[in-house]
Amino acid sequence: MTKAEIIETVMKGTGLQKHEVVVSFDAIVGTMKTAMSRGENIYLRGFGTFNITMAAAKKARIINENKFVVVPAHKVVKFKPSPELNELVK
Repeated sequence: MTKAEIIETVMKGTGLQKHEVVVSFDAIVGTMKTAMSRGENIYLRGFGTFNITMAAAKKARIINENKFVVVPAHKVVKFKPSPELNELVK
């Protein structure tokens, strides 16, 4: 499902105008991005959790050049679905 499809579905379900849904959607996503860039986790009850964790440093191989490089430790975002979402998907 794309952003446009989500916006269409919300429009039909709420009766809101397209520009209202787009502004709301962009505000929600923007708020989530800003919070995660500050290192905050996002908890959405009934949907899941976006956690920021540290990925350890590791060796990686550049196949074309057949040499190894070290990828430094860095932050990554992981998503853990809620039990309700897991049940719906099953």
